[in-house]
Amino acid sequence: MHDSVTQTIFSMTLTTQSALLLLERDRRQVAGQLDWLEQLAQSALGEMQELISHLAPQMVVGGDVAASLQRHLQERRQPLNPTEEARLFRIAQETLNNIIKHAGVSQAAIRLHLGKPAWMDIEDHGVGFDSRQAWAGAQLKLAGLLR
Repeated sequence: MHDSVTQTIFSMTLTTQSALLLLERDRRQVAGQLDWLEQLAQSALGEMQELISHLAPQMVVGGDVAASLQRHLQERRQPLNPTEEARLFRIAQETLNNIIKHAGVSQAAIRLHLGKPAWMDIEDHGVGFDSRQAWAGAQLKLAGLLR
């Protein structure tokens, strides 16, 4: 915590203790102590808000959530090699195209697992398909994606 905030909170503690002592000795001075305590609290609150605003992550720029999340991810993730990146992108791209074209839904979830090896989970709640029929041509399609 920043030094000035710590000092302000310490002053608030002393002022509170002083007000409690004055309750027993001279109640007329308590109002002044409480006014000072309020000023200290407002000061600490302002300093904390300023500190928090400097620590807050950069928010969405230009209304582009996807680009902002991608930038955030790039800053924090372990890098994938270019082949892994290309393969994961092509798989996601083709899967999303198929979801849009065939599943009859307007949303899907992609979970990218960035461990070694990297992999992803893609989920939608669409109309489905016959997996036996789809599997017959799937090997050829997957081979094309992975090139």
